[in-house]
Amino acid sequence: MSITSGVGLISGINYESLLSKMAELSRRPETIIQKRQSVLSTQSQAYDAISSKLTALLDQLKQLLTREDFYSNSATSSNNDALGASVDKTAQAGIYSVRVHQLAQADRLASQGLDSLTAPIASGSGTFNIQVGSNPVRAYAVTAATTLTDLRDMINKDANSGVRASIVSDGSATTPYHLVLTSKETGAANNIKFITNNTSLNFTDKIIEQATAAAGNTFDGAVTSSGTYTGTGSMSLVMKMTEAGFVDGAARFVVSRNGGVTFDYGTVYSATTAAQDISGGAGVQAAFAAGTKDLAVGDTFRIDAFDPRLATASDAVVEVDGVTINRATNTLSDVIEGVTLTAKAVTTSAATVTVKNEIGLINAAISQFQQSYNGLVGTISSLTAYDTKTKIAQPLFGESGIRTLRNALNRLITSPVPGATGTHTTLASLGLKLQPDGTLGYDQAKMNDALQNDIEGLMKIFGRIGDSTNSQVQFVSATSKTAAGTYQVAITAAAARATMDGTHAPQGGVLGANESLTFTVAGKSFNVGLTAGDTLDQVMSKLNSAFASNGAALEATAQSGALRLQSTGYGSKESFTVVSDQDGALATQLGIGLTSQTTTGTDVAGTINGMAALGSGQTLKGAAGTKFEGLELSVTASAPTTATVTYSSGVADQMQGLLDQYLKTGTGVIQVRKDGISKTIDSLNKQIDTIEAHITQQTERMRKQFLGLESTLAKYQNLGDYISRTLGQLSTTKTS
Repeated sequence: MSITSGVGLISGINYESLLSKMAELSRRPETIIQKRQSVLSTQSQAYDAISSKLTALLDQLKQLLTREDFYSNSATSSNNDALGASVDKTAQAGIYSVRVHQLAQADRLASQGLDSLTAPIASGSGTFNIQVGSNPVRAYAVTAATTLTDLRDMINKDANSGVRASIVSDGSATTPYHLVLTSKETGAANNIKFITNNTSLNFTDKIIEQATAAAGNTFDGAVTSSGTYTGTGSMSLVMKMTEAGFVDGAARFVVSRNGGVTFDYGTVYSATTAAQDISGGAGVQAAFAAGTKDLAVGDTFRIDAFDPRLATASDAVVEVDGVTINRATNTLSDVIEGVTLTAKAVTTSAATVTVKNEIGLINAAISQFQQSYNGLVGTISSLTAYDTKTKIAQPLFGESGIRTLRNALNRLITSPVPGATGTHTTLASLGLKLQPDGTLGYDQAKMNDALQNDIEGLMKIFGRIGDSTNSQVQFVSATSKTAAGTYQVAITAAAARATMDGTHAPQGGVLGANESLTFTVAGKSFNVGLTAGDTLDQVMSKLNSAFASNGAALEATAQSGALRLQSTGYGSKESFTVVSDQDGALATQLGIGLTSQTTTGTDVAGTINGMAALGSGQTLKGAAGTKFEGLELSVTASAPTTATVTYSSGVADQMQGLLDQYLKTGTGVIQVRKDGISKTIDSLNKQIDTIEAHITQQTERMRKQFLGLESTLAKYQNLGDYISRTLGQLSTTKTS
């Protein structure tokens, strides 16, 4: 080979060194491109830094948007054992005097005691029908095989029973098992009623059970109980002999009225054949009959007395600032706005409930906003700077998008807030003033004054706040497209549920024949069978149970004695179909009819500033392209009405919209700029690849040329050697 280690054997030239230097010269454009890439990469990182600061600021702004964000309250009770207090963000600061006169409690009834859990409780087929308050009657079928446990389980498996059933054993030797029914809801209106009771269970009469003797007694005579129990709840009387002897003789005993825990030794009774009252026994009497063995010291006897009403349904009675209030529950959330009172025990004197607005939390949130804003401004300043002495520009110097952002932020900070009136209309009026370097100063005194004396004005400086003059037309939300201002709202049609009414009430109040209704809801069909003799309450109960088990958002109620079927939701998306197997003209049936009927709800309809708005269920929204686009209202009115809605868009709201333009995925200003940088870097990489390919081709071509040159030189060298040899031979011949 004519080239070894890059050096020509003939020419002695280092060809590879020459090729390397030529390639290096050809790569000079790459260096310029790489410097450009480095600048672009630094710019992309600078955009990342600004994006991070924008995100931090945006997160903080989201905590200063709604009315609820500005009400951070606390509540304390001076007697927390008897009265609890909690608040939401709508509570107003104040001090309230509260006294608990009575606690709400559930109705609670128990049957008489039974001796077995498995013995039948009915002599034949029948029903056990109960009703809680004005709720539909719940019916449970019983037979001669139904046990106490069976009835308990039937009731508890019925989600709409309105009661909880349990079996309690009182420890009685003969009849310990009681079925206890407790209403699920407290309040005087939720009393338990027995409509039909075809069982042996007695939930009405007070009972004195038969006296029993303790195992191991010496006495073998009889002991009997009698009388009329006048007490409340249950009582367990235990008689213990303290002196031995015969009946109507020397035998003496004392009594415990709490099941034998303590005895009244101050009152001693003689064991007599005549029935005698037990002191404090609420009408319970006891008598002894002689046996073959006398009474002995320590012999004990028990008499259980029972009142089926264990607790009476009652309302909570609470006095707030001198006003007496009755509620069905011990949790009162509608007495003081934004405050929930929880009655725990009856009090003899008033407790004090103190509600405070924790302005420190709002202060901290605003302070964090200031810090996040200043962090953003500082980052922008450092990344867009130019040092006139060193002539060094930072990565984003001269970037128009960032300059536009900063100018827009300055305008938001200094401009009055649309819709804000009164003392506070700008951030500066709250103590947040723009400094010469573009950051925000913080005047704590001014901020505290606003927090304590004008929280509504402060909210409007920051948030997205809406107010309505009509409680049935309430502001829900708005978007960055919603302009601040006052809007006249006219509700021309209230939202309605899908409704189907029977044409008449069943004659006589009960069904004359079996009737089957078929429903279709959201594409699913199911049947509900009703029985001749069912009352309207029983019909509604069966229907509501079927709706729940089939996941159908419907409910059955009564309207003027007739059946009413309704969707639970409002609007045109609510729809159902129903058909009966009985003629709707039959006076003894429900009046639904043999023809399938479909009913659909209607959406709320109305205008905002005279322009049609978009209704969906009970929600009314501003139409696209209007200045109230994005305005969302909740309309709970049942008839046409009007309202004036005032909406203000504060700094946090406006700034959020501005930052969204820069941070929005895909189309945000920063993302678009970074995408452009990335594409430019990719394009420059392709240019480098092209240059490298050209250098490679050029190097290979020149290497081949050098190889050819060496080959040619080798030929000439061989020729020169031949000529030299020939001339040498000629010279030798001539000499000879």
